[in-house]
Amino acid sequence: MDYFLEEFAVFACLQQQGLPVFVYPGSFSTLSEIAGGLHPGAPRELQDLIVVSLRLKGRGRGSAIIDFPALFVN
Repeated sequence: MDYFLEEFAVFACLQQQGLPVFVYPGSFSTLSEIAGGLHPGAPRELQDLIVVSLRLKGRGRGSAIIDFPALFVN
């Protein structure tokens, strides 16, 4: 639990410093929910984040496809 709180604190500080986009290789469901407006009591900095979740898929040897399944913009 402490790890998530520390990570969220860093994301909030980065957003305050003008870095509102968070790109994550995989899904980060809780942060995506907050940025998507599902937790109105969360800190404003986290609600204002732009969360991009990357899903990487390999197709054959030496190739990969980048898929953008989640993008929340408030």
